[in-house]
Amino acid sequence: QSMVLTHRIRSSCDAIAIGINTLIVDNPQLTVRLVEGNNPQPIILDSRLRIPPQARILRRKDHRCLLACTNKNKTERIVEVQELGAEVIRCRPDYKDRVDIPHLLDQLGKKGIRSIMVEGGSQVITSFLESRLVDQMIITIAPLLVGGLPILAQPTVVNGAQLRLNPLTFRSCGPDIIVWAQPQWYES
Repeated sequence: QSMVLTHRIRSSCDAIAIGINTLIVDNPQLTVRLVEGNNPQPIILDSRLRIPPQARILRRKDHRCLLACTNKNKTERIVEVQELGAEVIRCRPDYKDRVDIPHLLDQLGKKGIRSIMVEGGSQVITSFLESRLVDQMIITIAPLLVGGLPILAQPTVVNGAQLRLNPLTFRSCGPDIIVWAQPQWYES
């Protein structure tokens, strides 16, 4: 049931974003399959253009994959990736040499993208939170211990401000618990 909800949320967004590590590990298509609705525009944050040529996202017919990288990449590599089928968006680097999220969102806004579902992984989620550009969080808690990666790449304290989730609501969704929350920043 929570996967159906995830696909319903996907269908309501203009775009869906993941990081290159999630793409390499999961090789997702980022489509809507479990409900009626349109597929969101896929966006991959790939600062150093590591996308593998066999990535399934490059073969989608409905949306050309948007690949966000830093402007430090060589033109030859950008051409190679574009020949694989992606549209490359060059962004200035942030303080960690990753794609600068505000700069990326500005460019996506010029393309008419107004809503983005950030589906993962931990570095991408952390980047959006650190930029304070998250309107709401939807967290699924499943009663299954599988190990995996932490949800955040580091604690969410930015310039002395602590992230709290307020207001927060939750409900069961089959065996899972879905938490809806708005991120709020409080000075420590």
